Amino acid sequence: MFEFGLLGPLTVTYAGVPLQVGAARQRALLASLLVDANRIVPADELIARVWRGDRAGNARANLHTYVMRLRRTLAAGGAPDPIVTRPEGYLIEVPDEALDLNRFDALVSEARTADPERTAALLEEALALWSGSPLSNVPSEVLHREVVPGLAERRTLALEAYIDAELALGHHRDLVVRLREVTARHPLRERFWTQRMTALYRCGRQAEALECFRTVNALLTEELGIEPGEEIQELHRAILARDPRLGAPAPRIQVRRHDLPGDIPDFVGRSAELERLLSWPYRDGPGGRVLTIDGMAGAGKTALAVRAAHRVADRYPDARLFLDLHGHTPGREPIEPAAALDVLLRAVGVPGDRVPARVEERTAMWRAELAGRRVLLVLDDAASAAQVRPLLPGDGSLVLVTSRRRLTDLDAADTLSLDVLSPADAAALLARLAGEPRAAAEAGAVADVVKSCGYLPLAVRIVGSRLRGRRVWSIGYLARRLRESWPGLEEFVTGDRSVADALRLSYERLTPDERHLLRLLSLLPPATVDACMAAALADVGVDWAERLLEGLFDVHLIEQCGPGRYRLHELVRRSANATARDALTDASRREAMSRILGG
Repeated sequence: MFEFGLLGPLTVTYAGVPLQVGAARQRALLASLLVDANRIVPADELIARVWRGDRAGNARANLHTYVMRLRRTLAAGGAPDPIVTRPEGYLIEVPDEALDLNRFDALVSEARTADPERTAALLEEALALWSGSPLSNVPSEVLHREVVPGLAERRTLALEAYIDAELALGHHRDLVVRLREVTARHPLRERFWTQRMTALYRCGRQAEALECFRTVNALLTEELGIEPGEEIQELHRAILARDPRLGAPAPRIQVRRHDLPGDIPDFVGRSAELERLLSWPYRDGPGGRVLTIDGMAGAGKTALAVRAAHRVADRYPDARLFLDLHGHTPGREPIEPAAALDVLLRAVGVPGDRVPARVEERTAMWRAELAGRRVLLVLDDAASAAQVRPLLPGDGSLVLVTSRRRLTDLDAADTLSLDVLSPADAAALLARLAGEPRAAAEAGAVADVVKSCGYLPLAVRIVGSRLRGRRVWSIGYLARRLRESWPGLEEFVTGDRSVADALRLSYERLTPDERHLLRLLSLLPPATVDACMAAALADVGVDWAERLLEGLFDVHLIEQCGPGRYRLHELVRRSANATARDALTDASRREAMSRILGG
């Protein structure tokens, strides 16, 4: 089947194979027939279009010759002859679907009676048929004077209707850049300026909308000596008056999402932290309300964020979203902002084919989609502020971010640094997991177990789950196993949860110098260290040692217990010591200890 293209350079394909119409007058003849497809075109009219109005005596004979040549060209691929000879002229038989101009007209006609969403889709499909200026490779002055302007006008009208439909759908933010380009190409087309002013005003850019009016007013005055029409002048007056009728359609999310994980039923403690989160004096900034929860691996950051999210969920009716950023997931790199934005945009109903390619454009679309909406977003396990920053929506939304790193460079964010549980809360959690009567009967052993866990929620949950599955174990027996397992972490494993694995993922994100210092610190007995001691231990300068200590503190692998004083959590010490046994030679250990003892 033939396919012909007029909405750009003239093109011909048959059965998907392009056919080359090389001779200039053959192209002019074919285009002259196609613009009146399935209708007889008089010979005189064809001659005028092909020979630029020159009606010399041999013109009709030349026309007959060129028709024959065109037939041979079109038949080159074995195609049937679509050109029909009539006494008064010629016609070309083309099914409607085989000519892009006919498909364009059909889509535009269907769009006239459709709802705005369907209208926008139909007109977008119609406009996509255009590949440039119509008949741009056809050398016919008559066609370019009499036919091409009409084709271009049909395209322009379709574009106006498409933009109207997009404005009706509330997509004004997506149109601002496009309308800047459209008004540059059609500076005297008032309708485009009206649409651009409307889009800018709905984006809160009143001054730019008014500047557009001044621009088009000057253009029309200088070029045509006339004033702008009544429609654009009325819009100008409405913008000056901030007429509420100019507002965008009611914002809507096409797909409402409520995908928070379930609240943890055996959540224990954190009452002060939870109260602080729920009563925070929020600051509205470029990213709306942003709260970060940081802490060491296994501190219960996600559990706290999810519980807080459930407590405030009813304040955010438009969407409640949860996204794992995989800052510390085994076998996975942290999710890139562009990929995260793709997930978020689809979650609020943006079709995949509308998601822009560049991360900056995705961020802009994400904020535009959430403008005027109340959305709760939990970003779990962030690797860095740079990963989070492009994902922050605009004002009106709440974002809860969890991270093992202190995100102090995340603008407009309030931060809660999560410590381990208090001894009492750790004991209550173990009792909840192992059974209250069982725990009450061995209160002393419970205290020993949670102390061996370093009061870390993940460790308590793991040993509690082991107790629950081993009814013949006493809590005292477990306490002995934990004491005898030092310095390893073999007892802190159940199913796919492991304290050693969680800490190792934090360790792997360190710089080589930070890893080396952490291994050396694990050789020391439990005590506090300062930059001078760390410098001697690692054989580096004091300033560099202090920077390394601060880096370890920022990712919660050491604790700060006073100005310039640091210590390792006991489980971190065990994990780093296991690594040190493999990474450090006996000689390097002795040298490090000798330096610190000599200092």
